[in-house]
Amino acid sequence: MKQRFLFFLIVLFAISIHSFAQIRTEKSNENEHWKQIDSLLNIGLNQSAKKEVEKLFDESKVSQNHSDFIKALSYKFRLNQKNPNPNQFVAELKQEITRAKTPQLQILNSFLGDFYYDYYRNNRWKINQRTQLLSEPSEDIQNWTKNNFLERSQKHYLASLEGADLLYSVSIAQLKSVLFNDSLSTIYYPTLFDLLAQRAIKYFTENIQELTSDRNNEGSHFLIPTDKFLSLKIEIQDPTDYRMQALKIHQSLVRMHQQHANSIALAKAENNRLQFVFNTFHPKKQMEYLTALSELAYRNRHLAVSAEINYQIASIHVNNGLKYDPFKNTEYRWELKKALEICRENIQKFPKTLGGKACTELIKKINNQELDLVLKEVNLPDEPILSSLTYKNIGKLHFRISKLSYLKNEEVDQDLNNDEELKHYLALKPILEWSKTLPDEMDYQSHNLQLLIPEIELGYYVLLASSDADFHPDSLICINKFWASNLSFIKRDDIGRAMDLFMLDRRTGFPKRMLNLKFKQVNTILA
Repeated sequence: MKQRFLFFLIVLFAISIHSFAQIRTEKSNENEHWKQIDSLLNIGLNQSAKKEVEKLFDESKVSQNHSDFIKALSYKFRLNQKNPNPNQFVAELKQEITRAKTPQLQILNSFLGDFYYDYYRNNRWKINQRTQLLSEPSEDIQNWTKNNFLERSQKHYLASLEGADLLYSVSIAQLKSVLFNDSLSTIYYPTLFDLLAQRAIKYFTENIQELTSDRNNEGSHFLIPTDKFLSLKIEIQDPTDYRMQALKIHQSLVRMHQQHANSIALAKAENNRLQFVFNTFHPKKQMEYLTALSELAYRNRHLAVSAEINYQIASIHVNNGLKYDPFKNTEYRWELKKALEICRENIQKFPKTLGGKACTELIKKINNQELDLVLKEVNLPDEPILSSLTYKNIGKLHFRISKLSYLKNEEVDQDLNNDEELKHYLALKPILEWSKTLPDEMDYQSHNLQLLIPEIELGYYVLLASSDADFHPDSLICINKFWASNLSFIKRDDIGRAMDLFMLDRRTGFPKRMLNLKFKQVNTILA
């Protein structure tokens, strides 16, 4: 799910240094200034473009056009990428921060935090070799250590969330020209505070292993209902505990959406919080996590956002179902069926939502057919042949046996690819055909059983088994080539490349005498 759906708002360098190539400008008839800047950049007139960007940047600060402000920041960074000295751009951002007011102040802080983090990631191999210093770092970031970058990034990400009430009053719709055209994003993350908070959470979550040492938080159970979670007093005793830093931001998001009675955004924030808590603090408490998700989905059962939560629940059941082992682990046998029931109900209520569509794909995965038939390469003639069949979601299996000439078939196999080989065998006239109804356990799991193949006379054969009565080439088809023979042999290689063959009766194991053997030399060229 990656497995995973992109429901959250993606910003181009409106705050993400990694997305410059994805910047979407407004339609040309809506903003001729940006069209002119793009034209200048396309023909290599970077200095002229830079002057226009600076002009729009200054105008956006005065007019409080947050969309142009963010876009201009993105372009300014893009135009400074060829500058070998990053300190110049950092100094410029710092100067803007000293003069800026909300919300441009918070946007700039988030932007600078991301710049520091991006610079560290791009130069990690070199920076991590430096000795950590306790003294205050210089202004030249090219000499900073890992901790310097992470501490400064943290400082600016946290600063970007100050003044939450004012940030919450800025609708994300005002930033439409720098956001992907995703209506769900504006529903789930409706304010500038959501945008900046998600960026900060992403930073802290990605860097939990960088600074956060192993800590045992099993005693602090955060898989709790919304009201209890909001009543927690989360104190950051250790600034390097990035788990707690991220958790506190999750709490701020939940609280803001509850205070403003935004039920859709609240449900999404709670879903994100529960997922973070489970993955970070309590990965072994899956039952508590499922219970919390189920309660959240039920509370929001009339909202489309519940479709995503239920899809998440169904996905957990699917992953559990894949752990089923009929001999070692039977507790997960019915998990796939649970997931299927959840998905069907989800699709019935919210068929056109992302959660509903995701459930449609999950049902396909659950209903996926599997087929594997194994039998010995040589079997006794005129006796039923024992085979091992593994199948999933197949109600009836169809069989064909055709006779082959071993030597001719070996030549054919060498000349044909897999698809051509299958077509060749399908074109043969069967000497035996039959079907077998398989037990349906209704658990959507793979099952194995021993299957008897009808007795057959001496010779060389190909057995085809298919879930389709017409043996369509696109259906599941197993191919088994085998002998029906009374003979077996033991081979012994002697010194001097001599070879001894001991021919035996396959049924009794007794030696066979007075046999007329024919040998064929095969020259194999090894690449």
